[in-house]
Amino acid sequence: MKHASEFEAKTLDVKSLIARPGVKHSYCTSFVPQDSWVGNNPYAFGGEGKLQVDVWFDEEDINVVGTIVVPMNYVCSRCGSNFEENLFIEVQEVLKSEPDEEHFTYKGNVVDFDKIIGELVASNIPQQVLCRQDCKGICLICGKNKNEESCKCGQNLGKNNPFGSLKDKFN
Repeated sequence: MKHASEFEAKTLDVKSLIARPGVKHSYCTSFVPQDSWVGNNPYAFGGEGKLQVDVWFDEEDINVVGTIVVPMNYVCSRCGSNFEENLFIEVQEVLKSEPDEEHFTYKGNVVDFDKIIGELVASNIPQQVLCRQDCKGICLICGKNKNEESCKCGQNLGKNNPFGSLKDKFN
């Protein structure tokens, strides 16, 4: 298995792949995620990520199959709590020697994994995340995190509740 140093470019020389079509080669590397990959989301990377893939040449294209794992620091979309969780990305790419709109490319005898990693991570950052499946969110009146403590704000609204007329439709 080829390992790349964290400071060198994440490239793979594909001469041995082309010389032996159909033979899988394992490739593993760590990388430092770029803050620009999260876009406008209030998330941050929690450390270095890891790419682990099998790579092979099939007489025409280079196939890349494996995973990317990136530790993330998220903010829950419902309650605003901070939590850590790994982002797992399944990689199944076909690399072409000639550019097209649907595939990554390789140039000459080199696969540049930096670009592939960056684009795959950026496109897989979730827009919304929950700290847990049954997150109750926050009280819209007092702002308490309903996962941590309950409140009686909704019960005390009475006639002042703007959604009171909807209550009977859902009971």
